[in-house]
Amino acid sequence: MKAEICQFCLRSGILCSKCKAKLSRGEITPLDLEIARLLVSIENKYPMLQDVYFHRAVEANGLLAIFVRKGDSNKILSYGRKIIKFLENKTGKDIRILEYNTDERKFLEDLFAPLSVLTVNKIWL
Repeated sequence: MKAEICQFCLRSGILCSKCKAKLSRGEITPLDLEIARLLVSIENKYPMLQDVYFHRAVEANGLLAIFVRKGDSNKILSYGRKIIKFLENKTGKDIRILEYNTDERKFLEDLFAPLSVLTVNKIWL
């Protein structure tokens, strides 16, 4: 798995000076570290995770949104939600896998699944 955090820090649990600086500047959060470590821990069991790029994790109202590179959500979901169930058991939160830097419609469809999005309106002021 690739992430904003270096592989050494993810595998060892000790942050290097660069990752400490990212943490202190707010580029990464403790939640990002936790989720990235969980994903790295199951990387050998699910080999497709090695190609996934993890951007960020955001938690709100018991829902945990995990942002991955465009196209990587299918790799995580390809194991029949086993990865999602593992993360839900470890964190105790509902998990949504969202693609980073996608169009608004795809983002909303992933966020509100299984509901269907009929239209997306834009108002230009």
